[in-house]
Amino acid sequence: MRSTCTNEGDVPVYLDGVHVGDAAQNQFQLGLRYEPFRGAYIRPSFLLFTKYYSAFNPDLIRDPASSTDSYRLPTSRNLDLHMGYDFKPVYKDRVLCLGIRGSILNVLNEFYFTDVSNQANFNTSGLDQLQAFFNRGRTFTVGLSATL
Repeated sequence: MRSTCTNEGDVPVYLDGVHVGDAAQNQFQLGLRYEPFRGAYIRPSFLLFTKYYSAFNPDLIRDPASSTDSYRLPTSRNLDLHMGYDFKPVYKDRVLCLGIRGSILNVLNEFYFTDVSNQANFNTSGLDQLQAFFNRGRTFTVGLSATL
């Protein structure tokens, strides 16, 4: 696809066969909330990213020969587990709402790219010109809440 020039400042870019970068083309998420007893919940969440291409600068694709697709990242998946418990104690004839929460993020401890960008002056599908960032691996969070 060649853009049409409308004034002297416009230049053509050639994007045939080039995927959108820096965003997974397919994202699927599946979650479930289970309440084993009143006030408690367990909520697993599974997320899948596919067809994820590295970020690039489309202004650099000004020649049909440089119209190559950017690097496609491997499919990534992530499983998180969230849980919590809310209880309502009475204090001085007032009902309070207290809660405790916890999460295990990346339960399977899988490492994957979270952001990849092209550092070259041309679009590339090669690994030698890419800058990448990884996820953190398995992490834990804990939180408390109070509603007075």
